[in-house]
Amino acid sequence: MAVKIKIRITSVKNANSKLPSAKLKVNNVKNGINSVRNNVQSNVKARFNVANSLDNIYRESAKIENSIQELYRTVNKCTDIYIAADDSVKAKARRINDWK
Repeated sequence: MAVKIKIRITSVKNANSKLPSAKLKVNNVKNGINSVRNNVQSNVKARFNVANSLDNIYRESAKIENSIQELYRTVNKCTDIYIAADDSVKAKARRINDWK
């Protein structure tokens, strides 16, 4: 039994278009963490291990930011491939129907 999968490419592109703003939000948080990291007094950072915690949070937010960017690129590439394949199949189907 064949299962038909319907991809709503417009919905995918719409959802993907929101990723740059999400990346920007993460970038703003990352920059805020960096600002706090640079403005906390060194004796406070050392005493409570704040520097290490802020460094870890900064690195994790940078990883999230990079993941969002990679997801955005991948989805764009996949939608382009899907559209091209779908167009090719439709063109071949038209040619077959023209032969009938």
